[in-house]
Amino acid sequence: MTPFGAKTQTAKLAAKQMLKNIQRIGRVAWDRTVRQYVDKLPISKSAKSTLKKYIAYQSLTEVLNVVIDFSGTITNALSKQFQKMGCPAWLADMAARALVTLLL
Repeated sequence: MTPFGAKTQTAKLAAKQMLKNIQRIGRVAWDRTVRQYVDKLPISKSAKSTLKKYIAYQSLTEVLNVVIDFSGTITNALSKQFQKMGCPAWLADMAARALVTLLL
C-alpha cells in the first residue's frame, strides 16, 4: 500500500528519468541546445530570454529535484515549480510540456 496514487508514482519516476537524461546530456550541451531551440520559437524576445533562464541546466535540475518529492502529474509539477520561481503561468505551462516532450 502506498500513500500516493498511480499518477503521482508515475510523475516521480518521470522526474527521475528526466534528471538522468539531462545529466547524461551535460550542462554545456543542454544550454546550447536550449538556446538554439528557444531562438526559433515565435514568441517575443523577452519571453525567449525568460524561457531560457527557466529551462537552463541549473534551474531545471533544481526543479526536477523538487518535483521528485511532489504529488500530481509531471507536467503540473514542473509548471507549478516554474511559477514558484517567478515564471508567468502561460510560459511555465509551455516550458513544462516542452521539457516532458524533450526528456521523456
